[in-house]
Amino acid sequence: MSPYRLAIDETTTTIELRAKDFRNLVVGVMIVGLGSFGAALLFKRWSALSTLLLLIPLCGLFFCFDAWRLSTWRSRLLESWSHGRIDFWALLEAFHALSTLPRETLAAMLTSLPAAAPREAEQALAPKSRVVVAAVVNAIYAYRADLAALRTFASAIVVTAVIMTVCLHTGFTLLLAGLVLGYPALSSVAIRSRLHAAYEQTRAARLDSTFDHRAFERSVIDLDWRPISAEVKARFMTRIRVGDAGLSGA
Repeated sequence: MSPYRLAIDETTTTIELRAKDFRNLVVGVMIVGLGSFGAALLFKRWSALSTLLLLIPLCGLFFCFDAWRLSTWRSRLLESWSHGRIDFWALLEAFHALSTLPRETLAAMLTSLPAAAPREAEQALAPKSRVVVAAVVNAIYAYRADLAALRTFASAIVVTAVIMTVCLHTGFTLLLAGLVLGYPALSSVAIRSRLHAAYEQTRAARLDSTFDHRAFERSVIDLDWRPISAEVKARFMTRIRVGDAGLSGA
């Protein structure tokens, strides 16, 4: 089967699964909402409405799972791209010919891929340079997924503490919320780990004679690096270029 056909099928399947996940989220929200109001009426305790706060980590869990689906889809396309089996400019043209896929959803997914234009520039990008670009893109979105997971975990802790406090009428359980103080440290570890892994994947490619640093920079400079700061981005790009600049302070 054509690699472009496989890419289109994987994209279509991913969109369908994301839609199914969203429908499951709606069902979950309805269950939590009706359950909270039902418990409040049944036991005549309005404190039971505090369980509505469970909607916060529930939505966070949905976003975490959605990020995982997108990461799986993106990694597969980037693998084919880095091996030269597909070009994104051609893939975009193929998608434009399809009228069955939701345009806004598809466009949002495709923006997470390296820019596919101009055509000549992408075709001239050597495989080793593509490997580096793919590693950087995967690192950026893996870090975003890490943050989503950390935020969901933190919200679950806070919500659990609040619900227990309201229902048990004690402030002692609020001490659980103190666990979220470790969020900045875990976030820092996550960004260091992701960027270090990306750099390790690019070391051999950077030393290859076919690696074109300028072409690499053109491919990643306009990517949406958020929430990675401009300072950390610049330091990482320098490390790719010279191989000796650290990421201290990331």
